[in-house]
Amino acid sequence: MMEMPFPTIAMLFGHCHGGGVQLAASADFRFGDAPLKLSVPAVKNRLFYPVSALGRLALILGETRAKRLMYEGEMLNSKTLLAWGFLDGVCPSARLEKETLAYAAKLAAQPREVIAVYQEIFRALRRGDADKARELRAQAKARK
Repeated sequence: MMEMPFPTIAMLFGHCHGGGVQLAASADFRFGDAPLKLSVPAVKNRLFYPVSALGRLALILGETRAKRLMYEGEMLNSKTLLAWGFLDGVCPSARLEKETLAYAAKLAAQPREVIAVYQEIFRALRRGDADKARELRAQAKARK
């Protein structure tokens, strides 16, 4: 999902655990309903989460919060997930789909070719390749 030329959005209802968290973290944006409970019980279950997923959680949450999520394995609620930056929005369950789709429509209304370049630039920056990010920007500006 992280290699898509367009932004991806995860919509989380009710409960999200382990691999579901990994999948949600791979999206560009995440929206959840107010009753959402999320946990990663990998440590409690003596499992080793994929390194790519740990890196993504550390990027989204910061290393300390990613460690808390992993090491404690406790359920986090939507209020905490929003405050920590994991969720981009929270609303009542009955409105979650409508609000998430409205956000998707807002993004879809943007120029696709520009969004695709930004997606590549952000990927280059995540890899620590600022030179590639600058090159992508320069190429896009030259095509304009």
